[in-house]
Amino acid sequence: AALAVLDEAWVPDPEDLGRARARLGEAWEAGERPALRSSGPARWTVAGAELQLRLDRDGRWWPYRKERGRWVPAGPADDDPAGALAGAEDGAADGMSGVGVAV
Repeated sequence: AALAVLDEAWVPDPEDLGRARARLGEAWEAGERPALRSSGPARWTVAGAELQLRLDRDGRWWPYRKERGRWVPAGPADDDPAGALAGAEDGAADGMSGVGVAV
């Protein structure tokens, strides 16, 4: 599933996109939200980091990490964008990015 989200060029409708933005806005405590920039339809990249969140058609968030110039799965999907991103950050910290991810 992570590879399908990686390869899929999905453009959410305005309602889905609005829900995604709202979810990003409320996922972190005040002052803890990373700086996110839109990187295309259903994709948000963490400013200053090689981390990206992607939203799938089912409303799940998938973390990706840029390695050797390519985006790779960095953890399992999560209903919570903060949880998905935390999993990617944990994987990077222990050198296990992309390891054990069901794709």
